[in-house]
Amino acid sequence: MIKLAIVGRPNVGKSSLFNAILKKRVSIISDEDGVTRDRIYSLATFEHKYFTLIDTGGIDLKSNISFKEDIKIQALIAIKEADVIVFVVDSKVGITTLDLELAKFLLKSKKKIVLAVNKIDNRDKTFDYSNFLKLGIKNITLISAIRNFQINLLLRNSLNGFELTEPKEKNTLNIALIGRPNVGKSTLFNSLMNDNRAIISSIAGTTRDSFDQEVIVNDKSYTFIDTAGLKRKNKEKTAVEKFAHIRTVDSIKRADVCLLLVDAKEGVTAQDKKILKTIKENQKSAIILINKFDEIKNYKQEHYLTEIKDDISYYPAIIISALMKRNLKKIFEYIDIVDNNRKIALSTPVINKFIKEIYKRYNPAMINGKRLKIYYATQIDNNPAKFIMFVNYPNLMQESYKKYILNNLRKSFSFLGSPIIFDIIKKPQKEYSFSKK
Repeated sequence: MIKLAIVGRPNVGKSSLFNAILKKRVSIISDEDGVTRDRIYSLATFEHKYFTLIDTGGIDLKSNISFKEDIKIQALIAIKEADVIVFVVDSKVGITTLDLELAKFLLKSKKKIVLAVNKIDNRDKTFDYSNFLKLGIKNITLISAIRNFQINLLLRNSLNGFELTEPKEKNTLNIALIGRPNVGKSTLFNSLMNDNRAIISSIAGTTRDSFDQEVIVNDKSYTFIDTAGLKRKNKEKTAVEKFAHIRTVDSIKRADVCLLLVDAKEGVTAQDKKILKTIKENQKSAIILINKFDEIKNYKQEHYLTEIKDDISYYPAIIISALMKRNLKKIFEYIDIVDNNRKIALSTPVINKFIKEIYKRYNPAMINGKRLKIYYATQIDNNPAKFIMFVNYPNLMQESYKKYILNNLRKSFSFLGSPIIFDIIKKPQKEYSFSKK
């Protein structure tokens, strides 16, 4: 598929253009330098055909600052990958020394380059762009990304001469890689992808954009979403960080399976539990990945897993090392297991036999002289599993007894890592029930 990369120095409107082409807000837009820190990929359409759009961090070819150097490397990789490059400059500022250096560098790539002169007032019919010819790029389009001015013309100029095709529909599992800042998400992502796609940095909150990348394991497709670290809301001081948080929650919502990365040295923190709560509220399957366990001395894995069992609920935990690439194959094994568990469908006779057995084993307590009676239950949906249980008085279903049913249901039918939804509905007592006479 044809790849179009948007490049330029910091804050010329690259992310605004990326969003304008996609007609939705994907990249974070801000005046803050270095906001788009990783290269972000998205499937885009033009005239009913598809291409891959790549957004990059602002390039400073002479930067020696470690973090800006990382951004530069990400952008250079995108340029190498791209079939066509849209070089964005700022019409309000004019040509800068950095623009000239970048143009010289881009021309060496021998790729098709289109110069997008951004921030044009579409009411100004007399704008003189002749000064921008000094950059040595003949294919020039005047645009305003914010006002959506001449975006289609830019795409036509950029994609002309390339054969765009509609991609074949793929059966893939969407995997959200989530966790607090600085727990090793980018390191794990890179180990899984075997590519320096996300910038790895010790600065908490480095990965602020969510973006997708596919990996094939044993002929099966997994689409990973490398999300921004979920931060405590009261610490999100900027609009950029708040938007990154919203984007992460959106990634959870569209995931089939969530991978929650936890720092072994810190254990399951209060913030980790809040993230788990978000996963549960969105009825998502999940796996807990315990990272950096190799940094803990004289501690057995089985003891550690036992200690965190209550904190992680019904989700399975795997001890890994993202940096040393230990136990990573197990991640894909568990993803398949959890995904299959999510799709379990039980027949009504099987469910009612199970309910009858556990009801006889442990009767619910009497409340105000009344006892809960369960008439029957049935599964009405899967992915995730959803059951309806008909009872005499729904208010008699205590949380402890509901938990008893759910725990036994998981043990009996292997719903490991996946949510189970139970609706309790009142049914007339003349119906058959499992209560003792």
